[in-house]
Amino acid sequence: MSWLSWLLLAAFAAGQADSFPYETWTSKEGKKIVARLTKLEQKEATLQMKKGGKRYTLKRDKLSDESNAMLVQHRQSVIEEIKGGEVGTTTIFKAVVVGVSPKAVAALENKTLAFFVTDIRVDTNRTSAYLVLDDALFLKVQAPPNYELFEKERALYSRPGRKDRRSDPSRRVNALARFMAREGAQYKVLFTSKTLLEFGTVGISEGVIIHR
Repeated sequence: MSWLSWLLLAAFAAGQADSFPYETWTSKEGKKIVARLTKLEQKEATLQMKKGGKRYTLKRDKLSDESNAMLVQHRQSVIEEIKGGEVGTTTIFKAVVVGVSPKAVAALENKTLAFFVTDIRVDTNRTSAYLVLDDALFLKVQAPPNYELFEKERALYSRPGRKDRRSDPSRRVNALARFMAREGAQYKVLFTSKTLLEFGTVGISEGVIIHR
């Protein structure tokens, strides 16, 4: 697996890590909602409602001074977590949400983090797949050239594409398959100086996956 290209994507599905709590947010007009922060930008904030899970993107100048202070405090708390040196799944997620990903990149460089694979999802094109890590992040797996990906018995494999398999009919498909990852197993990711963190994506362009 260490020769493949990897891409971590922060998950925003119902099973995501509860990186920020549900809180009461107030507009300048005094209207209140109970929601949690899912994205913070310079002029806008996206909040997810506790009831129904719907998201709303609001202008920060429409929020009360108290609510804006909460946003500033959330951002500062993530920075303090990163400075503390214990950067894990939830901290990565929060760093992406509040827009302090460069600080997380610097803190993670040349370090390894352990993740459990909690789900496997193969794309319809079979050239890429996603490993769900700790129910909070997506790890995108890109197949090598002329290979395709497939899932069998809760494990991810790669094998030559159909054209290459037809050219060598004497060999069984299973004999050609290469094991890549298994659901429920723990793996370590070595972060590099080329790690990219953007909103919605936590990318490892040249990371190394270390087996258990």
